[in-house]
Amino acid sequence: MKKLREKVIFCKKVLFFIEFSRKLKLRGSNSLSKNPDRKKFFTFH
Repeated sequence: MKKLREKVIFCKKVLFFIEFSRKLKLRGSNSLSKNPDRKKFFTFH
């Protein structure tokens, strides 16, 4: 049971990270025209 709970916590962390990075990308794409260096940064990911 304990391992299952650890897996659930891990999955939640991963999902949270994915959502967080998606929001960052959305915010970054909005300011691409202002900051060309950021465009390079986002193409790496």
